[in-house]
Amino acid sequence: MRAFIAAAVLLTASAARAEDPGVLTLGVGLYDLVSHRPHAVEGRAVYRFGWGFAQSDDDAAFRGFHPFVGGMIAGNDAMYGYAGLAAPFRWGKFELEPSAGMGAYHRGNGYELGGTFEFHLGLQFSYSITDNMRAGLMLTHISNANTHRVNPGLNSALAAISFAF
Repeated sequence: MRAFIAAAVLLTASAARAEDPGVLTLGVGLYDLVSHRPHAVEGRAVYRFGWGFAQSDDDAAFRGFHPFVGGMIAGNDAMYGYAGLAAPFRWGKFELEPSAGMGAYHRGNGYELGGTFEFHLGLQFSYSITDNMRAGLMLTHISNANTHRVNPGLNSALAAISFAF
């Protein structure tokens, strides 16, 4: 019981700090970047919530862990919906955001990834153009982490623009 109360107090104190704005990121780029198969165009939308856990002071580089939801659709009718946590780091006008999560993949005419449920790893690097807009590069990886017999993985590179709300 004491551990539960301590965790609730810590999470409340963390949530009581000034939260970052919510961020909508839109990206367009190449589906399956590193294979020798024909590439398709990929579009992606990700919303990172402003509230989070372990958020730090406004001047600190580490911005805390923020939940996010996202979706991908490719020109070959492959789709992926996912959610997870992002951990943005900010240095002046630059931001580096690693993310991890899981979701559901629909093959369409795309590549067989071994199953419906797939893991997401992402890395986004961006530069602040204005107070509410950033531009950058997004790298993503989707795979089932060898939970199925087939696990080729899928890597994408996208140009991204982000809007803070």
